[in-house]
This record gives sequence, structure tokens and C-alpha cells, in this order.
Amino acid sequence: MEMAKRRIICVVGMHRSGTSMITRLLNMCGLELGPANRLLKPDKANPLGHFEHRGFLDLDRKLLKHFHATWYNPPDLPLKWEHDARVVPLLRQARALAASFPEGRPWGWKEPRACLFLPFWQLAIPGMKFLICLRSPLEVAKSLQTRNHIGIDLGAWLWYLYTLSALRDTQQRPRLLSFFDDYFDNRNQEISRVLAFCGLEDFNHITLLETAIAGDLRHHESGDQLLHDETVIPPECKKLYFGLRAIHGHKASTTDITEDSKGAAMSSAINDFAAEFTAQAAFRYFSGQQSVSVQSSQREQRIQKFLRTLRGASS
Repeated sequence: MEMAKRRIICVVGMHRSGTSMITRLLNMCGLELGPANRLLKPDKANPLGHFEHRGFLDLDRKLLKHFHATWYNPPDLPLKWEHDARVVPLLRQARALAASFPEGRPWGWKEPRACLFLPFWQLAIPGMKFLICLRSPLEVAKSLQTRNHIGIDLGAWLWYLYTLSALRDTQQRPRLLSFFDDYFDNRNQEISRVLAFCGLEDFNHITLLETAIAGDLRHHESGDQLLHDETVIPPECKKLYFGLRAIHGHKASTTDITEDSKGAAMSSAINDFAAEFTAQAAFRYFSGQQSVSVQSSQREQRIQKFLRTLRGASS
């Protein structure tokens, strides 16, 4: 069966945006994720599991290394970078990984870093549908601060870049935005909407599904007003998040058009809205952080040199 004709779901979204929770739910409803021994094991940050195939994670890490970047210091990629000859071996690995999944069954994968590399993944695996997971940038930043000990402002800018990249690199592709809050506030409706998009059967065992959306997964609940009032969160992040919420709420409530037309209208509105934003604002912030880090390292080296001089003089 040709790859483009297989039902393949790519779950993307910034780290700590509920991608593991949502992918677990899809898996429970019949989405194949690969052999259990190839999935990341549960840990303190994700006690129920990551539901993330190591093969996709390894390739995204190789891409980051190729561009001398990390997930928290993302690369500013050149135009058409995915066609670089040096990336071709990784493309072959990605295609082989996709071909390892069984034919005739819907399958999918999730990996937050993939937000940064979607042109590569679309070249490797054509015909994917994209489920974009969204959560308040303040909640994401707080969760990253707890897990990774990074500042709220850095976490917010990472949310901005990952989200903007996912939106811009899925234009003209089948996609659905899914907001973390809706799994707690409008659970059954959101589950049914997502399953319909993924072509999976609606699951009747709601008690079992509720284990995938346990309330204790919601460690940080900031609320819209707290996000609005938080001065550390950049205005660009607030505008992007609240704008997407507004588009989603308006189009989802429209009742006089078909679901297909509604999806097309929403995607068009999202494209127009995302075009108002630029990734350069985030990269200016990251560059500033690097400059501070270099200065701190140089200052530390000078201090160590001074201390060695003192020790030498006193011996």
C-alpha cells in the first residue's frame, strides 16, 4: 500500500502541551504506535507514559545535532533546508521507519521536536494528517520551569516558535487544532471531534478513556485571566494563543455549513492569522540568551584564572 494512501496521524505541539495524553487516548481507540519496546518508558514527568516511538525521537535529535541546536535552543533553518544533500541519509531512515508499520491499520506518532522539522517529515512520510495540540503558554512555561528549571520567558518563547512553526508548516494539509483545556471542560465533545478527524471509531468505554485524561495531569492551570495579566509572557505569545482560541471558538460554533466547509474555513482563517507573526522575534530572544551565556562563561573563566593566579602566588 502506498504511504500516501495509508491513514497516518502526526501529533505535534510544544512540549508539555498534552501530546502524550492525547496520543495515549488515540492509541486506546485503535491508533497503532509501534512495538511497546520501542516506546519511551514512563518517568516522573509522564508517569502514564510518553507514547512516543524512539525512532522518531532519535531522528529529530539527529536533525537538531546536524544544525548545532537543541530543543530549547532551536535552529533558525535556511530555506529548503530539507533538500540539503546532508539530510538525505536521515530521510532514508525516516522512510524506512514509516515502512515498518503494518499496512491496513491506522498508525501515528508524536514527537514535540517535530514541530521544528515538519518539511522534512512531510517529505519522508507524505499524506499525513496533523493533530496540533495547544495549551496556554503560561501553563506550558510553568510546567517547563518545574521539569527543566528554565525561565518562564524562555518557555513562552519556545511555545511561540514551536506553535508558529507547526501552523505555518501544515498549511494546505489536513489538520485539526486541539486545545488542552477542552479535554477537561468539554471532554466528550472534544474526544469525538478528534476521533472523527483521525478516522477512529468513537470509544464507548468512557471510564477507561477518563484514565487517559486524569485530572492530576493538569498540574498547572493558569486560566485566561492569569495569562492575560502575566507580564513575563511576551505579548506575541498572548496574541497568538488568544487569537487561535477565538478562531477555533467562532468556527466551531458555526452551524450553517458542512463540517468539511467548516474545516476549510478554519484552516484558511488560521493561515491568515499566523501570517501576522514572525519567528524572528523568538530568535532574537534566543540570540540574546546565547550572548548572556557566553558572557557568563567568559566571566567564569576569568574568575577561575584569577583564583589559579592567587593559588600560585601563595604557594
